[in-house]
Amino acid sequence: MRGTKPDEKSIFNAARRIESPVARRRYLVRACGEDRELHTRVEALLRVHDEDSTFLRSPAVGFGDGFDDGFDGRAGEALGGSSARSSF
Repeated sequence: MRGTKPDEKSIFNAARRIESPVARRRYLVRACGEDRELHTRVEALLRVHDEDSTFLRSPAVGFGDGFDDGFDGRAGEALGGSSARSSF
């Protein structure tokens, strides 16, 4: 009985840790077998990962940079102060 083939995420996570391009290609051939679509998807993910490995690892621009929208966090009060009170 055959074992189950690893999924796209598992293959990607294993492959991204392989630094040698030759070793990575060999791993993908073994891991994806004859599933060309899977191989293509994982290669595309690896290309994006290799081009910008910091993607989504840092906060978004503007997050935590001291931006003040005037909201003091009090529940039931609308943004914009007392002139825009909630009717709840």
